[in-house]
Amino acid sequence: MTGTSFLIIEDHPIFRQALVAMLENAFPDNRCATSGTLSEGKRLVEATKPAPIVILDVNLPDSQGTDGALELLRIAPGLKIIALSADDSAQRQSRLLKLGVHGFLSKTISSELFINRLSELIREERNGDRGQFEPARGNSTANALSSRQHAVMLEMSRGRSNKEIALSLGIGVETVKTHVSEIIRRLGVRNRAEAIRHFLEQEVSTDGAT
Repeated sequence: MTGTSFLIIEDHPIFRQALVAMLENAFPDNRCATSGTLSEGKRLVEATKPAPIVILDVNLPDSQGTDGALELLRIAPGLKIIALSADDSAQRQSRLLKLGVHGFLSKTISSELFINRLSELIREERNGDRGQFEPARGNSTANALSSRQHAVMLEMSRGRSNKEIALSLGIGVETVKTHVSEIIRRLGVRNRAEAIRHFLEQEVSTDGAT
């Protein structure tokens, strides 16, 4: 990751400073710029070459919801944006992912999990560059998964680690790993990230049909 730069667009100064401290500790060889508004963030994106990895608060004084991500992607279509919000509902995550945002991080998770998930997202190809792979989706997740697997899947979609899922559901970590492997197989996807994406899309589709 040497040479990568981050741009944090977050209006809350204390949370912004905490993010900078976490990133500087986890990625000491990388640069980190900050902005408290979308307008300043857009200027920094245009001025930074190569483009930074943007950590974007989805609720800013001059932008709400998906508007900020849309504006950033208009000026830099290949930009890797990781959305940030305390609202980690399936509906919000799915809307952002469909828009072209690379990933989502909840403000409510632990700093360790935040950095672990951020590291995974950095390593992954950008959302829009993953090709047109479509998993076998003849059944919804509700039909494809057992009740226990669905519970594990729900925890995964909230950004929980295997250890956190085990503690939440009162099962062993190895049992969680087994469930995750079976979820991936049943959904016909390639990895954990695609399982989460499929789950979020299905949850939104189901809610819309009720």
